Amino acid sequence: MVTPVFAFIIVLGFLVFVHELGHFVVAKWIGVRVDVFSIGFGPKIVGFKRGDTDYRIAAIPLGGYVKMAGHDPGEELTGAKHEFGSRKVWQRMAIIAAGPIMNIIWAIIFIAVLFYAGVEKPLYYSDFVTIGWVEDGSPAADAGFRAGDKVLKVEGDEVNSWEKFYNSAALFTQDTVYIQVKRPAGLLDFTIHSNDSLRQAFPLLGISPPLPARVGRLVPGYPAEKAGIRTGDLIVKIGSDSIQSFYQMSRLVTSSGDSTLHISVARSDSILNFVLSATLDKNENRFMIGIAPFQETEKIRFGVIESLKRSVEINAMLSTLLGDFLARVLKGEASGEELGGPIKIAELAGEAARTGILDVIRLMGFLSLQLGLLNLLPIPVLDGGHLFLLTIEAVMRKPLSQGSREIVQMVGLVILITIMVFVFYNDIAGLLSRP
Repeated sequence: MVTPVFAFIIVLGFLVFVHELGHFVVAKWIGVRVDVFSIGFGPKIVGFKRGDTDYRIAAIPLGGYVKMAGHDPGEELTGAKHEFGSRKVWQRMAIIAAGPIMNIIWAIIFIAVLFYAGVEKPLYYSDFVTIGWVEDGSPAADAGFRAGDKVLKVEGDEVNSWEKFYNSAALFTQDTVYIQVKRPAGLLDFTIHSNDSLRQAFPLLGISPPLPARVGRLVPGYPAEKAGIRTGDLIVKIGSDSIQSFYQMSRLVTSSGDSTLHISVARSDSILNFVLSATLDKNENRFMIGIAPFQETEKIRFGVIESLKRSVEINAMLSTLLGDFLARVLKGEASGEELGGPIKIAELAGEAARTGILDVIRLMGFLSLQLGLLNLLPIPVLDGGHLFLLTIEAVMRKPLSQGSREIVQMVGLVILITIMVFVFYNDIAGLLSRP
């Protein structure tokens, strides 16, 4: 079995490697001497020297670095062409930007591989957006949506399929969303009001597709299997509530906690009754009975060009969502509790490795994009901070003084340490909150 720690080292190690490789390749191409190429920080575990460069794997697998001649702020420059500080501003910017850009390129490659390998697509993804269930108390319910409404537009953009509806970024980022629907009485325009906590509590703002509560798969060892529920059973009632949707059923189970559930299912021409209690899933951090919905799917494979095109679109949408989330955190409009660090990444990597190689590739694509984008933030110490200082140098036509650079670097280090402490706190708090 693949352990989370081992999976973490492999996943993060590769992403760090391609990041530093970007710096390394462009530096060598421009003619800057690279003294050290390191995956990890701290004492060297293993390595070798070839030419001017000492290649190594270090003890702390939380990053890496490329040490170039004439790059350290306190290093005295001789004016030699092989020194980083002696190159033109645009050349230094190219070297610094190459790392994040390499991560973004690999994010596109990883997601393109998934499309090329084939995507299991539910058949209803191509259907018109006819709402199957509206969750009570959700932003959609408060706005007046009903089951049976046919969604035509989101924020003025036409949506003619559930796939396009799911790709509407406004549903995941905006506090106010305008949606047009069609009812037998005519066209209606609704305004949905939400916030970050509501979007987290109600996926898709409480709107669900028409998915019956039919059991498609049972999780071994969970209450539904132990009670005798079978694949193909249709859940028709929980307690006194009649069930019309898998999502309705899932919400009732989650909200029940560990209390006793009386579940009625239709099997062949019979109605069978079961008594069971949900169990807390530590990975999902919610109560579950261990069933997955039955969905008819088709596997769709795409060519190389189409896979790359779709990957660019997905990565662009994820970039927008990440940027919107970070902006909200900085403004105090969103909580940073969802930010995870090494422990969270290790858990995700371990889970993906147990599930299969395609899930590992999906996770690496997501993490590679985040690593690339976050490194472009204008925070000193990060690549984006170096690019910001080089931009100032280009505008002023001279570098900042040694003292100014040291102050900026110190401020950047404080910011970086604060962020690291925060994400470690989130990781540890998450572990301690579990039963």
